[in-house]
Amino acid sequence: NNVEITGGNEKTGFRVSIGDTRQGGVIPETDLGRTSVRISANSSLSDKVEVSGSATYIRTSSTMAQNGSNLSGVSLGLFRMPVTFDVRNYETSLGYNNSYFFVYDNPLYTVNNNPFTSNVDRFLGNFYASVDITENLKASYRLGVDAYVDQRQQLFALSSNNSDIRGAGQINENRLIGRQIYGDFILDYKKKFSDKITFQAQGGHNFFIDDFVDFFSRGPNLTIPNFYNLSNVSVLSLNNI
Repeated sequence: NNVEITGGNEKTGFRVSIGDTRQGGVIPETDLGRTSVRISANSSLSDKVEVSGSATYIRTSSTMAQNGSNLSGVSLGLFRMPVTFDVRNYETSLGYNNSYFFVYDNPLYTVNNNPFTSNVDRFLGNFYASVDITENLKASYRLGVDAYVDQRQQLFALSSNNSDIRGAGQINENRLIGRQIYGDFILDYKKKFSDKITFQAQGGHNFFIDDFVDFFSRGPNLTIPNFYNLSNVSVLSLNNI
């Protein structure tokens, strides 16, 4: 779904758009949701000055399943059970993993109890201005930013096989923060002496800033079942990059 509004006059224009996407995955209990808002505008403030800019905010949320060769992987447990086993009976009466081969998680148990979630907030913006200082000299400046925060969480329920302490449950939390900022300033001089001779020179500067921080917390061995908080683990490991 997308909604867009545009407007302006001979010197100024603007555009506002809002988009929303919701999609379910092929694997049960997986999904993707994305909402975005974008605003852009441009204006000729005079015959010699022009400015433009845009700002975009994007919120992306997703729930993913275990994959690859791990004991809670959806395909690994599925391929190691016969077709006669009813995969829908994935929990015991106590709510624990019920699989044909105890070493692997039941695929339906892992998609319902071991979700990997990601929530990303991202902002992109840019600003541009140009000034005709003289007939031959023009100055321009461009500034941009791309920043995001990605909050990730991986849960392993009690009786799941892929936690560090098998069957004890686990919480992994990962917070990724990234930022890129750039700027360009350009002076452009151009003079035509004749139909065959033109002189042009450019000068200026630019900068680029790239920051990244990674906070990771791991907590195995849940004390209270189904209470997924790092205060509910017996061992806590922290790493910051």
